[in-house]
Amino acid sequence: MKDYFILAKKDIPSDSPHDSDWPKFIAYSYEHKCLLFSAGKGHGLSGFELPEAEAFAPDWTPLFIELNALWILDFLKKSNFPTLNDFIKALDKANIPISKFRA
Repeated sequence: MKDYFILAKKDIPSDSPHDSDWPKFIAYSYEHKCLLFSAGKGHGLSGFELPEAEAFAPDWTPLFIELNALWILDFLKKSNFPTLNDFIKALDKANIPISKFRA
């Protein structure tokens, strides 16, 4: 199990209990330096993990744009957090609401 912090999310109401498109979120694991992308709910739920270094490739840009989350790439690129606590403090200082979960 890994600890993740949800940094961006978006939901568009749907009548389907098994929507494969919404909600969507991007979460980050400080310890493992990877991003988790998730979309859908119920039987439509899907997701994948991407190493932080690969997230900067242009192929992934549309996913960040869709969630108005290009700031995540800038945040990770410009920052070097020696500890998890420093990472959380930087998010707090930037007024970025986060929620933690394990997957």
